[in-house]
This record gives sequence, C-alpha cells and structure tokens, in this order.
Amino acid sequence: MLRKVLVFFISILISVGSFGQISKLTKEKYAKGIRFTGPDSSFYVKFGLRMQNLVVVTAPEDGPAETRALVRRFRFKFDGWILNPDFIYKIEVGQSNIDVGGGSNLLLDAVLKYHAGKNLWIWFGQTKLPGNRERVVSSQALETVDRSALNSAFNVDRDMGLQLRHSINLGKTVIREAASVSGGEGRNWSVGNSGGLCYTGRIEVLPMGNFSSKGDYFLADLKHEQKPKIAFGATYDLNDLASKSKGQRGTELQFQRSLHSYMADILFKFKGFSIFSEFIQKETNDPYGRKEKFLDPTITGTFTTGYGFNGQAGYVTKSGWGAVGRFTNVTPDSETLLTENNQYTLAFSKYIVNHKFKIQTDGTYIDNLGTKANVFMWRFHMEVGF
Repeated sequence: MLRKVLVFFISILISVGSFGQISKLTKEKYAKGIRFTGPDSSFYVKFGLRMQNLVVVTAPEDGPAETRALVRRFRFKFDGWILNPDFIYKIEVGQSNIDVGGGSNLLLDAVLKYHAGKNLWIWFGQTKLPGNRERVVSSQALETVDRSALNSAFNVDRDMGLQLRHSINLGKTVIREAASVSGGEGRNWSVGNSGGLCYTGRIEVLPMGNFSSKGDYFLADLKHEQKPKIAFGATYDLNDLASKSKGQRGTELQFQRSLHSYMADILFKFKGFSIFSEFIQKETNDPYGRKEKFLDPTITGTFTTGYGFNGQAGYVTKSGWGAVGRFTNVTPDSETLLTENNQYTLAFSKYIVNHKFKIQTDGTYIDNLGTKANVFMWRFHMEVGF
C-alpha cells in the first residue's frame, strides 16, 4: 500500500513538467500578488495568501504505517506602507489548525517598520526575532517540505517587542546587525509578563556582497548566482526567566529558567548549487527542575535544552527541478530525559513559480539511536501562494 501511494504522488510530481511552458511575464505578474495604492497616495497595500496542503506517511520499524492528510498552513498576508514608504507594515494571519495551535491564536505578524536613517530600521510589534537563519527563512521558501528537527527543538520564535536593524557596506562586504528586546513569552501573550524579558542580538557578514533577489533568505539557488555568494550568521539570545519549555514556544511549565541560546549558520550559493548548515546550543541550569519537583511532585515537564547540527546540500536546474540531501542531529541534555536522534532526508522539488507555486516531496529516516524504534517518514505537499 505504501509503495502504491509513493508511486501515485511521484507521478504527480513528474507530470507538472508541463508548467515549465508558462511565460516568464506571466510568472512575474503572478508573484506580485494583489496591489492597491490609495487615490491620494497616502497608503499602499499588497494582499497575498498561501496554502500548503500536505500528506504524511510515518512507518515505525516496530508497527504499522500511519497516514495523515492536512492543510499544514493557510495564511492571509498584508504588507505595504502608510503615509510614505518610510513607514512599512506587515500583517500575517494563520487559519489552519496547526498554525493557530488548534485554538484562536490566529495572529502571526503585526509589525510596523520605520526607516529612521540611511541604513537603520526600527521595528515595533509582533514578528520573528533575529534568530537562526532556518527559522527566519519563510516556511514557504524551503528546499524540503518543512524545517529541520534542529529548528523545532531549539529555535527562538515570534515575539512582541522592539527591534533595531542596521547594515553597513565595507567595499564589497555587507555587514548587518540586529538587536531586539521582547516579552519572551511568544506570540499573542495577553497577560502580564511571567518572568524577565528576552534579549536577542545577531550579526551577518556577506563577504562577497549581496545575493540576487535577497537570496540569502530563501533556500535553493533559484537565481543561479553567476558569482559565488556566501553568508555567515551568528545569534545570541537570552530569555530571562522563561516559562515555556522552548522559550517562546512549547508547554507552559510551573517553574522558570533563564535560557541561553547560541546559534551559527552559513549559506553558500553558486550556479544552482547551494550548501546550508546551522549549529544551535541552548542551555540553562537544571532544565528538568529537579529542585522544584522534589518540593512538589505534581510538577511535570522539562525545558528543552541541548545542542544540534543541521547540514544540507542541493542543486536546482534552470527549469526549476531541484534535489537536496539533509542530515540533522538533535542531542538534548541528559538532564532533560529527552532522546537524541539523527535524521537523514532526501527531497525533490519542482519550482513552478519559484517558491510561490511548487510541488515537493521528501523522505526521512529517523534513527533514534536505540532508545526506541526507528521511523521512516515520507511527505508530499503543494505550496500555492501569491
């Protein structure tokens, strides 16, 4: 049965080659979304939406396969400017169950960006923190069906706060700095801050200049860079007295810890080839809360700390066919009682209109290193958006 399902969806992937006949002009118009400027030019808005329909098959070595079909993401997006292009806004609203956590947590982004100087921007609102590159890259702009297990375990996420963004050019080299102060409790936190604040700083260095079309923030070399391009990034984040198991995400625990996150990443692109890797370490004292649990045995849960690595290499043709291999390791701290695992992923894509309209499939072998049965996971999805 599993083989028949795989053959069916792979045949769909192959059949979309006919989309390659769509004209370049048509693709450019499609990707621009719906735009409107006020009659007096006092505002500008661009409306877009995206949906990501997904099929997942998981097959543990010690049990039967399970199939799920779902709308992984469905979102409305608004961005533009008010009064003049120095005041930019971005709004993004999720509609699928997974996006909203199965409840009413609909709002993803609501941020105002002010161009305060030649190379200085001030952001205020709820949006992604300047964390690891894989997290800041849109889930629409990946080479695989979804982000890695490393990102899921240790990233920093959306939060409400103030951010400063600055860039400088030193000859051909581009240097970007970002700093933020935020609530630390994640998106749509509506009660008083239950601990301290979250402080994030990031620096990026592009020694060979900017990528084409901001290509350092989408994966796969869709632009076929004619000169080698490379980006280095590093982030430090302190979430002071966090209450959720993963900082801005996860289960709200009955004890608090200050979480320190260290992140480094590199991205390289040249003539269709791309290499991307990240390392993340998150740490705190006594993540399991042994002291608190000794005093109160009803307390459960643990902060997710540890370290891990993600590396991938891929190639995309000029006609939009892509392939990528990925290796991911997640090593939780022993005190958390969580298990280490390695994941091996191979993915194939057909980019019909870049990342705006694409079909992807990937297969992952999850090696749980003897702690429990290993798992094979196969995924197929279609991303449509404008």
